[in-house]
Amino acid sequence: MKYGFKNYKVLCGLSLFLITCLMIFAHLWSVTSTKASMSVYSTTQLLWYIALNEWILVSLPDMQFRIEEEIKTGALAYHLPRPISYFGAKIAEGFGLGIANFLFLGATTFAFTIFWTGNYPFTYSSTIVVVVASLLSLVLGIMLQLIVGLSSFWLEDVAPFHWVLEKFLFVLGGLIMPLSAYPPLLEKIALCTPFSAVLGLRSSLAMTQDAAGLIMIVTSFWILLALFISRVLARKGLERLNLSGG
Repeated sequence: MKYGFKNYKVLCGLSLFLITCLMIFAHLWSVTSTKASMSVYSTTQLLWYIALNEWILVSLPDMQFRIEEEIKTGALAYHLPRPISYFGAKIAEGFGLGIANFLFLGATTFAFTIFWTGNYPFTYSSTIVVVVASLLSLVLGIMLQLIVGLSSFWLEDVAPFHWVLEKFLFVLGGLIMPLSAYPPLLEKIALCTPFSAVLGLRSSLAMTQDAAGLIMIVTSFWILLALFISRVLARKGLERLNLSGG
């Protein structure tokens, strides 16, 4: 599990993992980009694209397993008498952990990628746009984790759903290559899912910032929808828990 700034050793470990992934992808794309019909993008653009993806993916705080553990062990009961709702507490916890990871790993991501490529593709204003869009993507990723975690009210193990979410992020999110390099049909399918908004859609800002406003609007839409779904799941789950006597 990932923690906040308090556990700096975990953050340092995540940073090393992130840098290792970026180094692997940097070497991979330097060899395969031209052979994979990716010559329209430079290796520098591709590395920045993957760096922005990995930044968010590694920053996600695995909230689904925290929620699952609290429901299984009964620790959920300690949250119910508090002034803030259980759902609100989980959102606050997820955002707190996620933003701590986001800031620390963001500094690592930008520093390493600038060092490796010797290039910074953003202006001052576009940097702000990328950071805001990335923060929205992080929020959406956390909301998807909450949805998976809250399914613990009905399921004994959320790990399979976590694996499905992870694979959808990899494929439909465009983790490895830009969505524009996908076959047209697969690209359209990916763009109609929230997974592209978590990763590839926002990371395309490494190539062009022309659609930045639209990207943030789309991501905000998915956040609101995920917020609604997770809120309904939390309410129904607590009702089920009360009816079954805890």
